[in-house]
Amino acid sequence: MRKVLSQFMSLLIFLTSLGFCPSLVVADELRPGWEIRHKKSVVTCSGIDCVSDINVSEPVFDSLDASGNETYRKKIEIKNDFFLSENNDYISGNFLSFYFIYNNNDVTIDEKGLMKDVTYNFNNYWEITACEEVCTSKEQCIISQRVGMYKRDSSLHNLENTDEFHIDVICSTKGEVIFNIKSLDTSPKDEEKISEPLVNTTKINKKLFREVSEKDIEYISDLNNSNSDRYRYISRNVHVIYKDSKGNLYADAVIQATFRYNIETREVQCLSTSNEEKNGEIDVLMRTGNETRTYGGAYGEIKVKDPNSIFGKNHKESIIIKCDSEGKITTQFLG
Repeated sequence: MRKVLSQFMSLLIFLTSLGFCPSLVVADELRPGWEIRHKKSVVTCSGIDCVSDINVSEPVFDSLDASGNETYRKKIEIKNDFFLSENNDYISGNFLSFYFIYNNNDVTIDEKGLMKDVTYNFNNYWEITACEEVCTSKEQCIISQRVGMYKRDSSLHNLENTDEFHIDVICSTKGEVIFNIKSLDTSPKDEEKISEPLVNTTKINKKLFREVSEKDIEYISDLNNSNSDRYRYISRNVHVIYKDSKGNLYADAVIQATFRYNIETREVQCLSTSNEEKNGEIDVLMRTGNETRTYGGAYGEIKVKDPNSIFGKNHKESIIIKCDSEGKITTQFLG
């Protein structure tokens, strides 16, 4: 059933999208003319599975620029399918296509080929949204798609933001296309550099202590590149543990925030947040809070049952994770 609904979604998007772009078709794994087919499954903390299919076409000659350099283009197609983790119910689909244009010296997005994303929601209690932005530097062009997930407990309630993730498609001046798709359950890979965990403990009250373990995940391919005018990626992983006065685990959660930054242009943005509530009575709500491309971060609230309270009240505190344009991250707890 899951596969049938996904195929139905592909056909529906294809037929509707023809009104926007006559050449638009959903890439087939066996169809000639496509050099990359990238499939990624993301399991979110809100109970939604996302299966992303990203297809990259073979290069096609476009034109000669003013200097006589040959310019090529590549088409990118992204199809996201969203399912409820608990029962595999299909809830939403999203499709986006665009073109990169490059000539060994420059790379940019073809504005004529950038189609506004098409999203269809099939569940009254869930809504998926997507938006895109373009980031360019001397050797890169990035199309960044941010996906938001919203849920309502009943038909009488408003939708509330529950989760988010991002897909960055990155093209170099030579036409090399790579992807950055991060989620909390992503396992460390060879191309990642992980810092040693830093642990500190704070006494909140006579019965409640907070222990925080932090580590940063950097992407080595970004760090090894000599050109400073490039966008780089870094994530902070925060494991916050609440213990009693005897050191026994009371509740804990893992929080992650992913940032994209550029040293030369002094840009930094929080791309996505995610969290996993692991043990005990704890509730975590995180969100991105970017105001401009040079100022942004991840903001959240943590609620944990206070062992001092005989009435079952919660201890509440805020968490702020900020990154500067050089990739230096700080975590702060308030409350």
